[in-house]
Amino acid sequence: MSSLYCSSGLETIHILYTSNHTPLSKEKWYKYTQYMPEKFMERIQKFRRWEDRQNSLTGRLLLKKGLSLLEYLPGNESIQLDSIKLTHLGKPYFSEQVTSYIKFNISHSGHYAVCALHSKQIGVDIEKIHPVSISDFHSILTSEEEIQIKKSIDPLRDFFSVWTRKEAVIKGKGTGLSKELSSVCVSKNPVKLDEESWYLYPIHIAPEYSGHIATEEKEPRIIMKQIFF
Repeated sequence: MSSLYCSSGLETIHILYTSNHTPLSKEKWYKYTQYMPEKFMERIQKFRRWEDRQNSLTGRLLLKKGLSLLEYLPGNESIQLDSIKLTHLGKPYFSEQVTSYIKFNISHSGHYAVCALHSKQIGVDIEKIHPVSISDFHSILTSEEEIQIKKSIDPLRDFFSVWTRKEAVIKGKGTGLSKELSSVCVSKNPVKLDEESWYLYPIHIAPEYSGHIATEEKEPRIIMKQIFF
């Protein structure tokens, strides 16, 4: 049985992250892509920026690494990654029975990629904090969230904190674009959504980034690990 259930405990959330500040060498790119599903490679090769291609690739590599750490990586690695399917709302999941109970979510922004794995539904979102006009996002904020941001000593950071909390909940729920960001109020924790409670926890990967995970578990054990490729 996976260490997700044993040594780490049922409530453990595993968070793996990596930085992509420099392009992978051609040798490493070949090494890491040879086991990736063909459809996935076709999709990421369409990205114009190397950062986007590499963020997408390392997001999957983090998932692969997580499965390996959890002792659930079969001999044929491509089959494992080929078993990733999408719900009708676009949330990825494992279709194979051996890993169907392992839930995961991936996010990337700027020069970082992160993958969260758990035994229950999980959502993760990171965003690089950069200058924006907060007033342009009035339509996605609730009145409580707007008040919170306006009172903040660092409104920009607080805005991205609200943003990543909203995204993490929506990704955890798996509603995709069918759920408007404005309908998810994250001014309180847990967040109530469709009669479900989602607990939010911040993740810190770099000073200029904001990140959160959303889980149905209250006070879970969280293990973060930086991975180098």
